[in-house]
Amino acid sequence: MPLAVVEAMSMNKPIIYYDSGGITEIVGGEGELVNEFSITDSVNKILSIIEQGNPKVEYSKLNIVTGKQGA
Repeated sequence: MPLAVVEAMSMNKPIIYYDSGGITEIVGGEGELVNEFSITDSVNKILSIIEQGNPKVEYSKLNIVTGKQGA
C-alpha cells in the first residue's frame, strides 16, 4: 500500500495519481487520475487544482477515516 497517498489524503491534500499499485482502490475516486504516459495531462491537472481548487479534497479525509468511497 502506498503510504504517501494515505498520508496525503488524511491531510486533505489533492491526489494526482496513475492507475497502478492499488492506488485507485485507496483513493476511491477522490483524486485526479492522469494518464501515466502524458506529461501534458499531469500538468493540466496540477494547473487546474492550483487555479480552481479541488472539491474532491474535502472528501479525502472522510474516505480515510471511515473507509467509505467518495460521494
